[in-house]
Amino acid sequence: MAYKILKNLISNGKKTGEEILAMADVYYAAGRLTDEQYAEIVNIVTTNILNYSNKDERNRYE
Repeated sequence: MAYKILKNLISNGKKTGEEILAMADVYYAAGRLTDEQYAEIVNIVTTNILNYSNKDERNRYE
């Protein structure tokens, strides 16, 4: 469930990359994400969101 929530937040662009990473850290520490899920979320955020500061550009790449 935590994985789906994070994926939806990434897709809708309502949270910044930093906010999503902070949420992912909490979910991971609480055991709500597997190693693979955590790595995928971090990879998506660092490659797609943090590289684009303009929200319109960010949404184009998701």
